[in-house]
Amino acid sequence: MWIRDFFNNRFFEHHWKNKVFIAQVALTTLAFILGIAKVATRPSNIPMNRSDIMAITMSIKSYVFLAYEHFTQKVDKFKRFGSLKTNAILNTIDVVFWMVVMGLAFSMVTRVCIGANCAIGVLVGLVSLLVALVNFWAAVIAWKVHRHFKSTAV
Repeated sequence: MWIRDFFNNRFFEHHWKNKVFIAQVALTTLAFILGIAKVATRPSNIPMNRSDIMAITMSIKSYVFLAYEHFTQKVDKFKRFGSLKTNAILNTIDVVFWMVVMGLAFSMVTRVCIGANCAIGVLVGLVSLLVALVNFWAAVIAWKVHRHFKSTAV
């Protein structure tokens, strides 16, 4: 079946985990910077709305999720708080949240598009899509690791 073949692809193996983590941090940082730029270039005659700050707040949320994931896997002091299932759930939830950011960014661009704010809004939407795809990649890896640990206890 093509779905099983897709998820058993070599790109979803455990050794990609650190590379995906670095991509998550880099793209989340880019989304955060673009979110700040979007707020800074907002025209004064347009009131602030949730789509203006959504990329900033979702970036901060993603940083908290990534910090939890990193510290509970790499730092001995925090390993007792770690859970592979929690990592999988957090990465899966992140996909949905970033898709919402993408939807809000593109819907705001279709309503109000003025100057540099319009271009930055499109970039926020595109970067949000990339972050969602990378988080999907991380979620599949996390679910496979959780499933492997659950079946072998190793």
